Amino acid sequence: LRWEFWALLDSTFSAGLHRQLATLPYDFRVIGDNDAASELLVKFFGKGFVASDLDELQQHEVSNLIFSHSQ
Repeated sequence: LRWEFWALLDSTFSAGLHRQLATLPYDFRVIGDNDAASELLVKFFGKGFVASDLDELQQHEVSNLIFSHSQ
């Protein structure tokens, strides 16, 4: 199993960028901060969840979040 992680550092996300990302051979999952902008991003992609700010979590907590939502 191979994971690649990307970060989108913005509170807005355009339909154009979504179309560009959709051309890539990835099955995107979104993990967003617990706010309205991230809720929209999760809805936009259709797969993912919101959680505490990832930059405030320890590495093992981030890993646990990812694995608990990937089953």
